[in-house]
Amino acid sequence: MLKFLKNKIVFIYTIFETRFFGSLIDTLEYYQFFREHSDEVYLLFVANLSKDKLFHFIKDIVDNKYTRFQFDHVVFESIFEFQISLARQFKYLITLEYATLDNFKHMLNAKNIIIVSENTSKQYFLKRPNVTYYTEMPFCYKDIDYKIKSYFDIYKKIDNFKDRLYVNYPKGNIEEVIDIAKKYSNGKEILDKENNHNANIHEEFSEYLYIKSPYWFDTHPRLFLECEYYHKPYYYVNELNIKDGSWYRYHEIKERGIEDHILDENDEIFRTIIS
Repeated sequence: MLKFLKNKIVFIYTIFETRFFGSLIDTLEYYQFFREHSDEVYLLFVANLSKDKLFHFIKDIVDNKYTRFQFDHVVFESIFEFQISLARQFKYLITLEYATLDNFKHMLNAKNIIIVSENTSKQYFLKRPNVTYYTEMPFCYKDIDYKIKSYFDIYKKIDNFKDRLYVNYPKGNIEEVIDIAKKYSNGKEILDKENNHNANIHEEFSEYLYIKSPYWFDTHPRLFLECEYYHKPYYYVNELNIKDGSWYRYHEIKERGIEDHILDENDEIFRTIIS
C-alpha cells in the first residue's frame, strides 16, 4: 500500500471536511511548483472523506484558481487505511500545516521532515534531529528564518472584479464592526469573508479590508499577498494593537511588496531538496 512513495518527496495534508483553508492552498501551490521540477514529488492527502468527494473538492479549487495543475502524483488515502510506519521510508516529508503531524500524535516520522508553519506553540511542537522548522513570524520557533511563498505563475488572470469591499473579521460577526466597514466601503456593497470564502473569491470583490479580531490570533494571512498581486487596494484596521501575523504581513507587504514571497527556483526549501 503506497509503497511507490518509498524514497520520494512527499507533501502531506490531512483533511476532515471540505472547507477552504489557506494552508491547503499553500500545499497545492508548493506541490505543483516542486512537481514541475521533479518526478520524485508527490502530494498525499490523508482524509476521512471518500476519495471521490475529496478529489472533486480539490479539483474545483484547482479549476477555479489555477491555469495548470498536475494530478498525476496526487494520492488520496483513507486515514483508516494509512500506515504510519510507511512514512519512515519517505525521503522527505513536508507539511505546510502543522496540525497534520499532530493529528498523528507525533508518531508520523520520515528520514527528513520539513515543517513550514507559523503554529509552533507547545501544543503542536515536535523537535527531533531530522525535523527542520522553516518559519516566518517572530513569535514562533524556527530553525530557519523563511518567507512562505505563493506560486503566482499559475494564478488565473482576472480581468473583471465586482465592485465590492471584501471584509475579513476572523471568527467574528461582521455586524460588530459594520460601522468601520462602511467607512471604507464608500458606498460599495460589503462582502463578508466568513460567509463567502472560496477559491475564486477574487472575482467577487475589488477592495479588501482586514479588521483585527479579538477572537482569532491570525498567524498566516494570505489575502494581503494575493491582493497585492492582483493590484487591489487593501486596508488594515487593528484597534487592539495586537501584533499577530496580520500585523507583520500587512506592514511587510506595504513596505516591500511581494518579491520575497514569490515561489521560484531561489526558494530555500527547493534549493535544499531539488537543486
